[in-house]
Amino acid sequence: MDENRAAGQYETVRVADMTLTSGRSQVRQADRTRSVSSEGLSLGILMNASVDVDFDNRRREHFAAADGFLLSCREPIEMLHVFRKASEPRIVFLHIPPEALDSFGWAANVVGSPAAPDAILSLRSWKPNSSLLTVAQQIMDCRYTGSVRELYLQGKALELLSMTLNSLDQGESTSSMSIASRTERLIAARDILLAEYRTPPSLDVLSSRVGICTTALTSGFRAMFGMSVTDFIQNQRLEHARLAIIEGRLSVSQAAYSVGLSPAYFSTIFRRRFGEPPSKVLRRHHR
Repeated sequence: MDENRAAGQYETVRVADMTLTSGRSQVRQADRTRSVSSEGLSLGILMNASVDVDFDNRRREHFAAADGFLLSCREPIEMLHVFRKASEPRIVFLHIPPEALDSFGWAANVVGSPAAPDAILSLRSWKPNSSLLTVAQQIMDCRYTGSVRELYLQGKALELLSMTLNSLDQGESTSSMSIASRTERLIAARDILLAEYRTPPSLDVLSSRVGICTTALTSGFRAMFGMSVTDFIQNQRLEHARLAIIEGRLSVSQAAYSVGLSPAYFSTIFRRRFGEPPSKVLRRHHR
């Protein structure tokens, strides 16, 4: 995929005969960019943003946060992207050329015959399930460097493809393949916050990562876990900091900074949560 990357950061990795592209860009409302999808099958997942895509002046589709698409074409086609609002779109894109499709036995069923009258042989949009979104996010979040990074991304690209292949082999429709229950998505959101409580994602980013709208995330999270997303993050920060103080691993200031809070604000919410200042807890356990 040849993206217009003037204001973006994209990385391309070869995986056997396939190509994995991932990254992000910055766009303004009504920005228009173009890309070219090569012959074969393209699997794309848009992690966030809102964009209308015109496929070779033949078909227009709208994609929102956590949407995916499968595009099969028998010759390169141009895609025009028109963004509905300013954002930082993040995308994971895997292209599988015809020769790689042959090895999966997909040539006839997915790409179609050379006599097909249209360059676009099939185009399907769907909501990837939580497992697929997790793999896509792991690709985006990869922090390895050098040859280890390349090896990791190759493995994740194959995992992304194999999960999709499995869904199609089982005869699942694009809608049934993609629907993860609301409970699974909310649990996935909680797990992300448990792992990233020091520097938690914004509500918009979190909702896009688990494939649920912000309104459904906030209301569902409160109903399932008995508190708001904000309160959950704050509780995690306070509990971890309190434990560090009790165990004597950190001073009050160090504990505050370790969970991403200023000492003054930390002391205020600590007293509100536990009924006493952190300095008193420190003195009581380390006389």
